[in-house]
Amino acid sequence: MKNNILAKLAIATTGTVLSLALLEVQSAQATNLYSITDLGSFGEYPDFTSATKINDVGQVIFDNFQYDKYSSDGTLLKPATQQIFLWENGNTTELKTFNRLSSSGLLGFRGFVSDINNSGQMVGGRTDLNGDHPLLGNQNTVTDLGSFNGITNFNTARAINDLGQVVGGAITTNSEGQDQYLGWLWENGIKTGLNSPNNPSFYPSEINNLGQIVGTSFPLSQPPIYDSHAVVLTPDKVIKLPALNGSSQSAGYDINNKGQVIGYSDNEAVLWSNGDVFGLGILGSNVNTYSVATGINDLGQVVGYSSISEISPLTGQRHAFLWDGQLKDINNLIASDSGWELEDAADINNKGQIVGRGILNGQYHAYLLTPVSIPEPVPEPLTIMGSLTAAGFGVALRYKQKQQPKDTTKA
Repeated sequence: MKNNILAKLAIATTGTVLSLALLEVQSAQATNLYSITDLGSFGEYPDFTSATKINDVGQVIFDNFQYDKYSSDGTLLKPATQQIFLWENGNTTELKTFNRLSSSGLLGFRGFVSDINNSGQMVGGRTDLNGDHPLLGNQNTVTDLGSFNGITNFNTARAINDLGQVVGGAITTNSEGQDQYLGWLWENGIKTGLNSPNNPSFYPSEINNLGQIVGTSFPLSQPPIYDSHAVVLTPDKVIKLPALNGSSQSAGYDINNKGQVIGYSDNEAVLWSNGDVFGLGILGSNVNTYSVATGINDLGQVVGYSSISEISPLTGQRHAFLWDGQLKDINNLIASDSGWELEDAADINNKGQIVGRGILNGQYHAYLLTPVSIPEPVPEPLTIMGSLTAAGFGVALRYKQKQQPKDTTKA
C-alpha cells in the first residue's frame, strides 16, 4: 500500500512539474503592445511596398513594386519597376546603387537588398544583360562580388553579419544534368565554397556574428526530388536539424547569436533550439493551413506569417505573427482602430521592432512596429517529450579557408 501511495505521489508530482513547465512556456512574456509607422507608398503608379529587413539601429529596407501599366486598348504605358529604399528616423532614401545601373553601365532588370548589418552595410543582387550579380554596398557605393567559379546563374548575396562576412549562393547544372545549389562565404575579397560531399546542394540563408551559417540542403536527383532539410554548418560537419513530425521537408531561414534557428517543417513554423525542434503553431484552425517563421532576435522572439483560413491550395488569408512563448496574431497587438491589417512580418531586431507588409486603405504598405515597453528575453523552450540532440549545435563557426575549395578572384 505504501509503495502504491508513493507511486501515485510521484506521478502527481511529475504531472505538476510538466504543467508548470508548459505554463512557463505559455507565459514566457507578457503581451507587448506596438505603435505602428507607415513607411509609405511611392511612385506614379504605386502597387505595394513591403519591408524586408531591420537592423538594431532601426534602419529599415523596403521595396516598392509597380506592375506593368496598360491603357484601355492594351498599350503598355509604363513597364514594371522595382525600387529599393532605406528608411531611418522618418527619412527615406532610394538605394539607387542597388536599383539602377550595373557595373557595365547597362540598365538593371531587377535589384534587391536581402540584408543590412548594424554598420549599415547591405548585400543583395541585381540582374542585367551580363547575368546575376551579388552586391555589397551602402547608401552611396556598391561592389560587385563577382561570379563563383565562373557561375553567374542566380548568383546572389543573401546575408551579412556585423563582421562583414557575407554568404550567398548560385545555381548550376552538374555533369549529371541535375540542378545544384552552390553556397559560398565571402570574406576580405575571397569566396569559399560551402558545399561538401555530404551536403552537395546547399543554399545559405543567414550568418550570425559567431559565423554560424544556416540554410537549406537539397538532394541531388534526376528527376528532381523536392525534399529539403534545414542545416547548420560548423567547421567540421554539416548538422541536419530534426524535422517536425517526421516531415520530409524543412528549411532554415534565420539564426540568432545564441544559435537558435527558425524556419518551417511539416507546413508549420518551427524553432530549433539546442538541437530540439519545436512547432510554434498555426493561427488558422482549419485543414490545409500553414505557418512560416521568417525572423528571430537574440531575445528569442520569432516573427513570421500564418494562414488564418483554409487554403485551397494557394489562396487564403494570412496574418503576421509574433511568438514569444505563445503564438500571437500581431493584429491583436496594435490599436484596433489603426485601419491596418498586417499580413506578414519579415524581420525583428534586438529592440523588438518588427517590419513587414500590411493592408492600409486597400493598398499594401510597408510598416514598422515599435514596442511600447522594453521586451524581455524568452525562456528556452522546454523539452517535454525527450530530446533530439544534434551534436555540435551551437558551436561557433569560423571557416578555415584552407579546408574549403576557394575562388581566389578578388572582388
